[in-house]
Amino acid sequence: MGTDTKISVIIPTLNRAELLKQTLESIARQTLSEELFEIIVIDNGSSDHTKNVCMMYQRKHNNLIYIYDDRPGLHIGRNRGYLESKADILVYADDDIIALPTWLEAICLGFEDEETVLIGGNNYPWFEVRPPKWVKDLWIYDRKEKLKRLGIYSAIIIGDKVRRIDAGAIFGCNFAIRKRVLCEIRGFHPDGMPDNLLRYRGDGESYVTTYIKKKRWKAMFYPAASVKHVVTKERLTFNYVKKVSYRSGISYGYEKMRSIESKEEYIKVLKNVALNCLKSRYKLERQNINDIKNFYINKGMLYLTLQFGLNNKVRQWIKRDNYIDATIPEYYEKRKAI
Repeated sequence: MGTDTKISVIIPTLNRAELLKQTLESIARQTLSEELFEIIVIDNGSSDHTKNVCMMYQRKHNNLIYIYDDRPGLHIGRNRGYLESKADILVYADDDIIALPTWLEAICLGFEDEETVLIGGNNYPWFEVRPPKWVKDLWIYDRKEKLKRLGIYSAIIIGDKVRRIDAGAIFGCNFAIRKRVLCEIRGFHPDGMPDNLLRYRGDGESYVTTYIKKKRWKAMFYPAASVKHVVTKERLTFNYVKKVSYRSGISYGYEKMRSIESKEEYIKVLKNVALNCLKSRYKLERQNINDIKNFYINKGMLYLTLQFGLNNKVRQWIKRDNYIDATIPEYYEKRKAI
């Protein structure tokens, strides 16, 4: 890629080769010239044919860079993409989105406004099969922001008019940001982790959007910058809702623990979290999907709060001020053992 590169599209991925293939095919159909953007795929340790999918794409297009980095954590892919990128505009995408043809062109035009630091679009849920009836109960309608969101599936529908929006309405699966902002923030916080390392999960892009809101910087919605977010049939189960809610609770716990400054404050928070978990447990018998979601959120918060108090490595990890190239301690221990 040359000096004309305006956008770096960064896609962290792990063992979702066929979904990634679909994503790359949608990027190949962009109205923005390929000479103006690069694609950086960060493979977070895949054992499937992810690399082959990327090599096939490279044979037809010369703007894709494939990087293998098996250090655990979604922040590894996001921050490695930041470090490897050539452009001043970074577009983060999940490996299971289908972008509208106007996606990158709209983002490129949107950043012509120098005050804009963050851009997003609609993230339409693209259900692989007809969803169960209970899915409709998970939609949240925000009258103040005039939008609706389905957070479990990273879906949000904002409308069909360009407008300024709350930065928190821009999700990580379709997240366009100025590089200088990530430089100032010092990268993304930890996010997706393997099941055995959930204690190192953090608040991901939420930290970035919270920072932008505190600074009162400008976040914009462009309908032409929209994507479809694939929801596979495996995700349309109560067990998936439990899994995602539990992880969300860990992220909330991480955010709370970062603000803890004394043992007394920690004990107070621990008691409140435990009480909330107990209260929400009593509602499970109704088998209401939102009661289930809330219980597992509280359960995840309790897990992380306990880990913070019992595990010094976790405490040190949560209190870090820079995750740009941060690797969890267990990774190095595993390497030494090999």
